[in-house]
Amino acid sequence: MKDVITFEDPEGYSVRLFRETGETKKKGFKSAGIVPNKIGHLSVRISDAKAQVEFYKKLGFHNTDWIEDFFGFMTCNWDHHVLNFFTSETKGMHHLALKMRNYQHLISTLDFLRLNDVNIVWEPSRHGAGHNIACYHYDPEGNLIELFTDGDVYIKELGIFDPRPWHKDFPQKAKVWKTDECLSLWGVDFEKALV
Repeated sequence: MKDVITFEDPEGYSVRLFRETGETKKKGFKSAGIVPNKIGHLSVRISDAKAQVEFYKKLGFHNTDWIEDFFGFMTCNWDHHVLNFFTSETKGMHHLALKMRNYQHLISTLDFLRLNDVNIVWEPSRHGAGHNIACYHYDPEGNLIELFTDGDVYIKELGIFDPRPWHKDFPQKAKVWKTDECLSLWGVDFEKALV
């Protein structure tokens, strides 16, 4: 393929960087199924989140938050994160996140899943890091899928996130979160549902 750089990162994952992305000729919103605006982020289990974050910084990514010292969030645009790295004894994808247009779009998608016998394994709640409203389910192949909306917007030039009324810190900057304060700001028991 033209204009593609391929290499392996320190964890042995194959990375492909594209100069341009192709656009579909079919535009507009569909009305059925899971119809995300875009792939929001990829969460990957790796052996050393700190080393992985340092490597991706060299590629131009910015570290936007941590959950303690084992879960690093990174972005290369205005989204709070497009990648996150989770220190784990096993390797592989933790989850793939699909961005919904807004809260109503998220709710409509959850109704679609229910009507198609797909169970939600963690109900909607607001995360701390990124402040996105998120819920999770498994796809038919057993992959964990996050559906989310309303995530923080990163202002790289200022090193802060665009202010939101639900932020506790003003300005909201990259920080290290404790697990119990970060996973669900609304009190949903994330640990029991996903670990």
